[in-house]
Order: sequence, then C-alpha cells, then structure tokens
Amino acid sequence: MSRPYNGDASVPPLRSERGLGGEAILIAIHAGSGGYSLARRWEAEKFAAVADALHERHNAQIVLVGSKADDSPAVIAAMKHTPLDLTGKTTLPELAGFLKTCDLYIGADSGVMHLAAAAGTPVVAVFGPSNAFAWSPWVTRSIVVNSRPECSPCSYVGHEIGLRNGCAARTCMRMVTPEQVIAAVEKILQNRPHPQPLPEFREGSKQNDSLVGTRYIASVDQRVEKVRYPDHVTILGIPVSRIPYDAWMEEIDSAIRHRVFLQHVCTVNPEMIMIAQKDVNFRNILQRVDLTVPDGVGLLWAARRLGKPIPERVTGSDGVPRIAQEAAKRGWRLFLLGAAEGVAEKAAEVLRERYPGVQIVGTYAGSPKPEDEDRLVEMVNASGANILLVAYGAPEQDKWIARNAPRLNVGMAMGIGGSLDFVAGIIPRAPLSFQKMGLEWLYRLVLQPWRIRRMMRLPLFVLAVLRRG
Repeated sequence: MSRPYNGDASVPPLRSERGLGGEAILIAIHAGSGGYSLARRWEAEKFAAVADALHERHNAQIVLVGSKADDSPAVIAAMKHTPLDLTGKTTLPELAGFLKTCDLYIGADSGVMHLAAAAGTPVVAVFGPSNAFAWSPWVTRSIVVNSRPECSPCSYVGHEIGLRNGCAARTCMRMVTPEQVIAAVEKILQNRPHPQPLPEFREGSKQNDSLVGTRYIASVDQRVEKVRYPDHVTILGIPVSRIPYDAWMEEIDSAIRHRVFLQHVCTVNPEMIMIAQKDVNFRNILQRVDLTVPDGVGLLWAARRLGKPIPERVTGSDGVPRIAQEAAKRGWRLFLLGAAEGVAEKAAEVLRERYPGVQIVGTYAGSPKPEDEDRLVEMVNASGANILLVAYGAPEQDKWIARNAPRLNVGMAMGIGGSLDFVAGIIPRAPLSFQKMGLEWLYRLVLQPWRIRRMMRLPLFVLAVLRRG
C-alpha cells in the first residue's frame, strides 16, 4: 500500500493498521490559528496537557503539525513525553496527505483544521472569538468545544466582521479546559454518540449565524437553550424589555430558585444604545442578554413612537435599593463589586441600615482588567452570593459579566453604573421633581460638568430614532 505522506520515514502506520487495542493511535495537534487572528489560539500548556493525557491513556502517538509561526516549541517544552514534530516540515499537499492517515485531529479554528476535516479525519476543535456557526469543521465526526460566554462569538457575527482579534481578556479561550477537550476526544475515539457541532437554528431568529437570545453550555456534552425575556421593543437594533419593577423582581427570584445558568441584566439608556452603534462587541452583548431594563426617559419616548410603549422606567439607581429590599424578604445574598475604593462598603452599610436582614456577603472595588478577573470570579463564587451587582460603568461592566458568565455561580448579575455612589451618598440623586420630569440627566450634568461630552449622545439618539421612523 502506498503512503499518502512520504516526507518523513518515522510516520506511524495507516489508520486501518491501528486500533485501540493494537498499535498506537495517531493524533495530530495543531497549536496555531493562522495569521488572520492570534486570538483564536489555545494555550500551549493546555495542548501539552491533552497530549500527555492521551499518550498515557491510549498509547497515542502525538504529532505536532503546522507552520514555524505556530506554538509547537512551547507545547514540546511543556510536555512530559516527546512528540513527533512535523511543524514547518511539510508542504500543504504533504500535510493534507498526512492528516488523512490520522485517527484524530485536535486544534483551534484554523485553515489546518479545515484541511483535516476535508481529509475526512475526525476533528476536535476549540472555538472562542470566532463563529462556530460559520466556521466549524464540516465533517460528521467532529466536536466543537467552546466555553460559550455571552460575548462569543465576537469576530464574525451577522455576516459582518466584528472584533477580528477578539478582546484583550481572551476569557472565552482561557475558560476551555484540557478536561473538556479530552472528554470530546474520548467520545470520538470510543464511538459514543456526540452532538453535532452546529445546533439547530431557532425559528424566527434574525441571523442564523448569531447567538442572539440563545446560550449553549456544557458544549461537549449538552446543549441548553436560553431565551431572552420575550416582551421587548427593538430600538436602534437593541431589544429593550417592557418589564415593570414587580415583574422584574419575580424574574430575579425565578432565576435564583431555578438556576441553570446566570441571568444577565443590563440597565439600558439612550447613551448606551448609541455606544452600541459603534462598539460591535457591546452591541452583540446587549442583543444576547436576558433582560435590558429601560433606564432612561428617552427609551420611553422612542418606544411610544414605535407603537410599543414601555410601562415604566426601570433604573439601576432605584433598582439597587428595590433588589436589596426584596433580598431582605426573600433571603437573596448580594455581592457589590466595583466603584471607587470604599464606596461598595459604604453602600453596603446604608443598605443594611435601610433593609434589616439583607445579606450582603461581599464587597470589593477591584477593576475590570483581564488580569484581575480570575481572582474576582473566585472571590464572588466563594462568597455564596445569589446576585452580583457590578459597578464598573458601561460598557465595561457588561462586557465583564458577559465574558465571565459561564463560571459565575450566581443566579443574576447586573451592571449598575454609578448606583453605589448614589446609595452611599457620594453623589446626591436629583430631586424627585427632576426625576418625574425626566430631567435627572440635567441635574447630574450640573453636578458633573465633565459629562457634557457623554450627554451629546442624547440628541444623536433622538435624531437616529427619528431618521429610522
């Protein structure tokens, strides 16, 4: 029998000559992603852990493939066993021929992954910022492993380029564990039933290649569908929930009592909607979260103009005390994250005094920096909180929640902007008369003149709504 690949005499036998009980199975690993986006790469240390585990469990012959620009040297340095290294040693036709002889291919989203799929080799692919609906391997025996934060995919959504290089945090790739990849490999090697890489598209969705309104968890083993609060009005492409306070409190209680995954709430105002017109990542998040409560009189005006009036304005500044009040009655446990140093602690004191019995199990300022988020997630989870209130300001607070949602053990998380400053008395709320007239923004502008540049988005919002009819 002639060999499809003849560039190296040390290449193991053909797939038909191997088996789980016989000679070593042959597994190709590509620790790269091509030159288009380095954000698609999975850590070399995790590839090494997978390679070592498969060598020890199945006597697998591990072969590293790809180009000299890939991370093969780092994988080799982290491995306990010595793999065969064909990185940069094959032409494209030789690589295709070699992949055809392999029992399995493991890698991230890349051209080499598609080459393996085209060769008919079973594929385990790690996806993060790129869109698995559009770019997952087109081969029957394949499994896509994806941590599925709300902000993923971000690089290609709705037939347009988003964040080509992902975000700086790369949380979506970091949350994928070697154990998840090994579990996917075992399913293929043992011929167990496994899910197709692409879920069925929900009827009525705007874009088949988007994740609007849907979240998938336990990506190796299980698919769970999550649908956004159904009663909403779409304003400049952003769904705004038509929900009053009482119904919102019941939604929170249901999310806590029947938690399958985190309920993400955004308090949306005209300024945020205008930011989302230019910030594709923020726009994707607002289109995917569970609730977007209407914090802004401009939204009430726009909703009336669109023929779907919103029952009432639901603000973060009023929502935080309301949540604390309900928490004291229902036993919810709160964690206050963000704001300036000491503000969360002061706000907690005020809330405990106002609502005796409220359980505020943690407060911390911290920051939304990527290097801090692992520690903050551990802190929140260790506290036993049901509800996480994040005061980093929009859009950073909402991006932080979105990318960490799969690993936060809380029922509900919400970005609350400057609400802790109001609760703590750092910044006074506008008089009730201003609030009733919808002029709270003007009062804040008088107190904080530096907000004038942000406030300029308000007339732009009005013009945009009028222009779209």
